[in-house]
Amino acid sequence: MGLNDPFLVRYGRFVLNLVQGDLGTSYKTGLDVMQQIMQRIPYTFLLSFAALLFAVPREKVSGKSLGGLALLGLGLWAAPAALLALSARYQQPEAITWKWGYIPAAASSVGLGLLLAAGVAALAELCCRLPKVPSAVLRALLAVVLAAGIAANGAFTRGCLRTHHAENLKAYNFFADTIRAGLADEVTADDLILCNENVWDTNTQAETNFFCRFAGRELHAQMPGIELPAGHGTLYAYQTYRNYGGYDLAWCGRLTDDTGEVMDGMRVYVQGALVPDNAVIKYKVRLADGTEEARAICLLDCTQTPRDANGDYLATVEDSGIVNAKLMIWDG
Repeated sequence: MGLNDPFLVRYGRFVLNLVQGDLGTSYKTGLDVMQQIMQRIPYTFLLSFAALLFAVPREKVSGKSLGGLALLGLGLWAAPAALLALSARYQQPEAITWKWGYIPAAASSVGLGLLLAAGVAALAELCCRLPKVPSAVLRALLAVVLAAGIAANGAFTRGCLRTHHAENLKAYNFFADTIRAGLADEVTADDLILCNENVWDTNTQAETNFFCRFAGRELHAQMPGIELPAGHGTLYAYQTYRNYGGYDLAWCGRLTDDTGEVMDGMRVYVQGALVPDNAVIKYKVRLADGTEEARAICLLDCTQTPRDANGDYLATVEDSGIVNAKLMIWDG
């Protein structure tokens, strides 16, 4: 999907697809996004046109007001856009949080809206210089254009939000399912889980509460990269990935040190209804000389827990020096 590509590459790909009318496929419905937008435009258009027909100014607009509005819009649009494009922080998708991603993007959208509003006001001022009948006709046409734009923007925004929240909900449910399945059962209340799932903007207490809720017991968790608390006990890696190598994947293993790079043994969450019984787990181990060696084990050769109602189970890989985050289920 190219989600790990640099920001400018992803943005350029989006713009290129956008001008070609390709907005992709909805994660929620599986339908073409443009098709769904077109289905909703007529209703939004009728409402927007009824309001905007009387909203286009009939009086002249001050040039200073237009200039100030345009400059404010330009500043709100350009500053966050430059930040998103030039900051090294934003070249890594996993570094963007709601605070440092959505807020600048929202400010940029507001700025673009103000720029467009200044342009509309300038057109309205030109209408005021015309005779009464042509002015009324042009104002009606301008209202039509604005209504169409608002309808398209509203439908597009709604589709994006629904897709975004649907995907987040799937990730949330998968994360919860892995905990309920017992993936962290070997972890005790004295240990600490280093989990790659971001709960409430890297809030350690929220991360801990999430595990406690779905495990039904006391656990402690935080994201990697945060300073470890004193006396943290044994460290465990807990990784979840969506559509990783074709399957949703999660594993938990005891870490050998505070770096969080190597595990001694691990348990892998397997969606039995989707993954073939004879699929293999591919992973790497770090040898004593620092080199890494690729290994694989068939699921049939792993110790497995009983399958739940969905057919999911846990497979145990008994090996040492397993490199964390270099794991894949392969059915080829």
